[in-house]
Amino acid sequence: MGTAVSQYLACHVYLGALDHCVKRRLRVPGYVRYCDDLFLFGDHRADLRGWRSRVAEWLAEERGLRLKHPRARVLSCAGHLHAVGHRLACDGQQVRRKVQRRLRARVAEAAPGADGPDVARSLASRVGVLTG
Repeated sequence: MGTAVSQYLACHVYLGALDHCVKRRLRVPGYVRYCDDLFLFGDHRADLRGWRSRVAEWLAEERGLRLKHPRARVLSCAGHLHAVGHRLACDGQQVRRKVQRRLRARVAEAAPGADGPDVARSLASRVGVLTG
């Protein structure tokens, strides 16, 4: 199994119980988790702060983990946020400039003299991120 696949699988297996806690016990109305990035949506900032504390407690007690940003800002959905290499907003998403530069550099690095199906697929996926 590849490294990325192993990480995704471990993340989903290891944090699957957190998903159940957030949805069933805390009853968060809007919840998304992509690997180890958590997004909770609600109508009141006080509720969001309380859920953040409860999630932090669950992670510490059940998995021996801690939040990377235990005092992460509670943001309005009217704005935007940066996550998984994209700028996400109500009106759509964009690949972040930093990610674009890094991917372009990797494509340029691999392109001279590159051949073979693995390189072609890798380059195609990176170009897809830039244009998608």
